Amino acid sequence: MLVHEYSTEDFLEARYEEGIEEGNKEGFEKRNNELIENARKALADGIPIEHIQKITGFDLETINGMQ
Repeated sequence: MLVHEYSTEDFLEARYEEGIEEGNKEGFEKRNNELIENARKALADGIPIEHIQKITGFDLETINGMQ
């Protein structure tokens, strides 16, 4: 049987990596929500869907679903 001693350093490194992953996830979600809001505002202002697609990277189906 293999026993691994879990040191304080190992614990802190694991928590640090978890924090990075969570921060990246939160940042991605925030950025995506901002893109969605900007796309909706652009649609409301009458900006052509092709321009919105180019700026946001959303596919046409996603943008059409925002209308």
